[in-house]
Amino acid sequence: MPITAARAALNTTRKARTAAAAAAIIKVIIEARAAGVTTSADISNYLNRHGFRTPLNCRWTPNTVRLLLKKVSQSEAKTD
Repeated sequence: MPITAARAALNTTRKARTAAAAAAIIKVIIEARAAGVTTSADISNYLNRHGFRTPLNCRWTPNTVRLLLKKVSQSEAKTD
C-alpha cells in the first residue's frame, strides 16, 4: 500500500473515532447543562471530575469545550 493511501486511511479512521467520541461527550455536556453547568470552565471541570478525557487522552479545558461546541454547531448548520 503506498504511503499516501495508508495516510488517507489513517486519517479516515481518526476522523471517525473523533466523531464518535464527540457525539458521546455532547450527550454528557447536554446532561451537565440540564444540571445547571453552563460555562465552558464549569463544563470542563464537570467532564474532568467525571473522568472524561479528550480524544487525545488529555484533560478538558474551557477552550477544548468551546472548540468542540463550535465544531458541533457548525456541522449542525451544514445539515440544516
